[in-house]
Amino acid sequence: GRGGANYCCFGCLQLGEAACATACSTPVANSAIGFRLGVGVLVVGQSMVFGLALNLHNDVPPAARALTQWLLLAGTVLVAALLGGPLVRSAWTELRRGRLTIEALFLLTMCGALAASLQAHITGRGKVYFEVVSVLLVVYTLGKLIGERSRAAALAASRPWADRLDMCRLVTGEGTRTAAVTEVRSGDVVE
Repeated sequence: GRGGANYCCFGCLQLGEAACATACSTPVANSAIGFRLGVGVLVVGQSMVFGLALNLHNDVPPAARALTQWLLLAGTVLVAALLGGPLVRSAWTELRRGRLTIEALFLLTMCGALAASLQAHITGRGKVYFEVVSVLLVVYTLGKLIGERSRAAALAASRPWADRLDMCRLVTGEGTRTAAVTEVRSGDVVE
């Protein structure tokens, strides 16, 4: 469960998760995510094209190279502003709890790509990989969105099963009968 909650069985887990479904929603699940993700994908597409062109061709004039690198950095900052908040918050929360999660690994990779690219941009030597930061943010956000939708669909599909958790099948001398869980006593046989 969330927040370190422990459950005795899957049924209790499902009921506990259903009870906090609205309270446990994450910032990624809000209505503006489609717009932010769309802008991020557009910026990533353009950044990848221009970044690849800069890294493959050494004959680009220095002024054009510098301008393109500044534009790539601006695009990266835009994507980070649009999509980076939930990743940073999640990584920070889990690191404070002493847990190394995928969010921290994404953040570490992005910081490394950003630092190396800034160093290459400032010194004028080496390749820039600003677009890597944007790509990782889009991939992370898209993965979280798909995961949350899959989780919501799985919970919705299990709701009919959860409604039957308060019933069981008691085995008696006459056969089996459906009974409320509250009727089960010590020594009863439950199927």
